[in-house]
Amino acid sequence: MLLNGAAAEPVILTIGLAPGADLSGLAFEEGRIVARPFAALSAALLAEFAPVLVLTPLFARGCDAALVAQRLGELGYGGRLRVLCPALPDAPMIAREIRALAPGLTVEMLCPP
Repeated sequence: MLLNGAAAEPVILTIGLAPGADLSGLAFEEGRIVARPFAALSAALLAEFAPVLVLTPLFARGCDAALVAQRLGELGYGGRLRVLCPALPDAPMIAREIRALAPGLTVEMLCPP
């Protein structure tokens, strides 16, 4: 997408993260971070920002990663979903379970080592 002849800055859409969450320690591509609550997740929001990825915590107030994945699937989003989570004994299994809710998504768990 071009705006005024220049490429638009990529958008990383966060859903359900606490305001002011520190994302500086996470490794992902550069982009403008746009934070929205789960209730705002809509086709219009995805069309407006065309995010390069969606970032959500495993559990948040009013939603969890499974609900976010389901909603993204219902909206036809086929991009990347990254899930912030604490250290888990089997993060790949949880990623598979989330992916099963929205088969078009690429799901990655971001857990501390």
